[in-house]
Amino acid sequence: MQRSLVGSEMCIRDSTYTVDMSDATVAPKDVLEAAKGKDVDIVLNMNGYKWTINGNNIQADNLKDINLAVDTDSDAIPDDVISELAGNNPVKQISLAYSGDFGFKASLTYNIGSEYAGKYGNLYYYDSTGRMIFQNAGAIDADGNISLNFSHASEYAVVIADYAVTTENADNTATGLSLIHISEPTRLRCIS
Repeated sequence: MQRSLVGSEMCIRDSTYTVDMSDATVAPKDVLEAAKGKDVDIVLNMNGYKWTINGNNIQADNLKDINLAVDTDSDAIPDDVISELAGNNPVKQISLAYSGDFGFKASLTYNIGSEYAGKYGNLYYYDSTGRMIFQNAGAIDADGNISLNFSHASEYAVVIADYAVTTENADNTATGLSLIHISEPTRLRCIS
């Protein structure tokens, strides 16, 4: 059962508004509208993860209730696509319950595993044509927490590596990508 915030009428005065969502997963439209255009962080603490939405990153004019439920143990992307993308690097798949554009940018923070501390998680979106499109990267802290940015819901893969991919060195043109090191550990090339 999906639940939304109770008493979502709010007066935003502070720079951070934290909500313990418990089992609720829906960010209500009125909360998003109240924060829109303001330099305030709405932090939604959910079971095992949290979303942070800054009011300045809420751009849509037609906001609606958004289900921000996250499955951090998904396997929706085909194995062969994951293998070609990641090579021997570990991968964690993420599925977001909502479908489509959020109307805002949000940061998802969750625990990917303390065994990956000091590494990077490189986020890829699985698009409708079967391509893996690089989105952004985040450092994995000592406890195994990572923060990654999202603007829409879909199926995602987080490739864990010793380096962070950037938009400058990611090649998103191939279907079923393979990552290959070039001369230095921070440079990657994708091939089909």
